[in-house]
Amino acid sequence: MSDAGARELAHLAAALVAIDPARLGGVHLRAFAGPELDDWVAGLAHALGTRPRRIPSHVDLGRLTGDLDLAATLRTGRRVAVPGILPAADGGVLLVPMADRMERGIAGVLAETLDTGRVVPRLPGLPATDATVALVLIDESRDDDPGVPELVQSRMSLLAVLPPRSARDPAPDPPDRARVERAGALLDRVEVDDGTYHALTVLAASVGIASLRAPAQALAVARVHAAWRAAGTADARPGSIRVSDDDLAVAAALAILPRATVAPPAPAPDDETAPEPPPPPPPDSDATTPDDEDDEARIGELEERVIEAAQAFLPEAFVTAFSEARARGAGRKGRKLRQPLHGHRVGARPGDPRRGGRVDLPAT
Repeated sequence: MSDAGARELAHLAAALVAIDPARLGGVHLRAFAGPELDDWVAGLAHALGTRPRRIPSHVDLGRLTGDLDLAATLRTGRRVAVPGILPAADGGVLLVPMADRMERGIAGVLAETLDTGRVVPRLPGLPATDATVALVLIDESRDDDPGVPELVQSRMSLLAVLPPRSARDPAPDPPDRARVERAGALLDRVEVDDGTYHALTVLAASVGIASLRAPAQALAVARVHAAWRAAGTADARPGSIRVSDDDLAVAAALAILPRATVAPPAPAPDDETAPEPPPPPPPDSDATTPDDEDDEARIGELEERVIEAAQAFLPEAFVTAFSEARARGAGRKGRKLRQPLHGHRVGARPGDPRRGGRVDLPAT
């Protein structure tokens, strides 16, 4: 797929997360600062109806979860809490620029909030609060960078790449806000076939994904895309909405194939040289019923259609861009770059002597 196709897929991810942010968890977007990223964020804000709140990747834990207002506590003689960013953003979307530089402590808090919908302040005695949020992780990592921590990246249902746009390319149109609202109202009418999750699970296993989180995320993406597709038709009729092959293809392209560790299996050859199926078992054995055989054949056919259609959605080097980032984060170089004496230039912020860090004078 061309860069234009990759950008179209990334902007589709912005529309999908705006429809159901809580269910999808968020977007892991590989992009660099520039006009293209600005257009993408503006399109997401248009789809949401409000600009997502930005939080720095090095935000303090107390600022993120809630902390003690020391001045007010001393003045009143009782504990006074300062609301954190996560509780204040309940029901919304948070944008994390340079998420590849996120510390593991911050990643752990974000992952726990996504899993439980609860925020526990760092100081004991402060009350826990509810917070249902989605994240947009902007990944600007390069070849020598560790990438976004897997702990929080694995909670993102959508993974997309946003190639830079040349001056000759027109700016993309933002997602239709009215269509996003219609799709949100149609979510309850989307129905999924019993074999769909089975097919997505087998597809994930066939590309080296052992976790069941990815097929569950792909199923959620397929449901949201089905609502988005139905909302785009002028004569949307009442009744249930069935998840189509196109919905599954988009879900596989955004949720499964970017996490692949091996190449997807090639479709079976459709010619006369294909091997003949094995003979049926004898009647007195524990054989499957004809209905079971029909279900297996239908699921196998669905897997092939999903793989073939999803590969048509994928841009070139889409899978390798994510797999290389994960390899950098898990390897020795990734661990080395997370040490206090290695890393990027950062803005002015207070140091933390408890971490054992110090200024590298020659590099400075």
